[in-house]
Amino acid sequence: MINLHVYPSPMTHESRIFRATAALREWRIFDEICLVGVLGPGLAPREALDDTREIVRFPRARARGVVGEIARTIGWSWRVYRHWRTDAVACINCHSLPVLPLCVALKLRTGAKLIYDTHELETETNGLTGVRRAVFKVVERALIRFVDDTIAVSESIADWYRDSYRRRRPHVVLSCPPKRCPSKTRRLQAALEIPDSSRVFLYQGKLAPARGIELILEAFESLEEPHIALVFLGDGPLEARIKDAAVRRDNIFLHPAVPPDALLDYTASADVGLCLVENVCKSYDYCMPNKLFEFLMTGLPVIVTDLREMGALIREAQAGCVVPAAPTVDDVRNAVRELEPERLAAMAERAAALGRRYTWEQQEPKLRAVYAALFREHSLA
Repeated sequence: MINLHVYPSPMTHESRIFRATAALREWRIFDEICLVGVLGPGLAPREALDDTREIVRFPRARARGVVGEIARTIGWSWRVYRHWRTDAVACINCHSLPVLPLCVALKLRTGAKLIYDTHELETETNGLTGVRRAVFKVVERALIRFVDDTIAVSESIADWYRDSYRRRRPHVVLSCPPKRCPSKTRRLQAALEIPDSSRVFLYQGKLAPARGIELILEAFESLEEPHIALVFLGDGPLEARIKDAAVRRDNIFLHPAVPPDALLDYTASADVGLCLVENVCKSYDYCMPNKLFEFLMTGLPVIVTDLREMGALIREAQAGCVVPAAPTVDDVRNAVRELEPERLAAMAERAAALGRRYTWEQQEPKLRAVYAALFREHSLA
């Protein structure tokens, strides 16, 4: 019995998929678990993770425009379909709407169960507009009837899928890290030569638009307070903008992305987390991102935008500062100044307490219930 996890990415930093498939390996439902991704520079077409899990990557052509994007998705999907169409595929996890047609086709060919394992509100994402958005909406509405079960990453997204398609409400499995006791490190200070006296404010994740990065940079570039450092940990299209700021300012730093299993050691060397997702789409308004739970797990107070779920969580727990959903540079600067050392200790305790409530170990039983219902004939170890 084979379980496919289909996601059109290089499968290098997909911590949610790695955690879920590690749990599936322990439960011993499937003989093979294949993480199906995109072949990129320096990556192997096949990469064994352990005795059950393997990453299998297929090449995908470059493309421009909507037509080109559709063409390259079809080409990549055909390679995946051709590879597994005659195999004993028992379950397919579709992790992205663009590959839902592929996953439905494989389900119909192999008789596999299909789980729509969404990472966000798939038809309401940032940058999805015009013809592309209309196509996505038609595709999801037409194909969701072939889905055996659905998993969402926040309560609001689960409500949206239930109300929009009049289907059973998706299971909510939050993107929480495994439980760990907060323990300070000096990874970032050592790597970037940041003085121990500095308060470190950390952004981690993809360096992309609509995540508050430009706003954060502008706020910190105008701060004159000593002993405040800003670190960006990750990679993405805004890397050059951050490097430029780091050259001009000695309080701004950039650290490359690190492997998922090492991430929390770097996170734990900061003092405050920054999660200033912009309210540019419904998916972002409803989000509960990995980085939020990673900050809390390591006992970091967080500065967040006042989005539907993030803002409510941090405000209620008093585990950081909540700035308006459309913050100004002054809003961010004031939040940074508000988090003085004498306030940080109490906030850090509340953040750590919140982190103990949101762990992967508490999410696993929800995931287990999905597979127990679909594969009743197989006992879960």
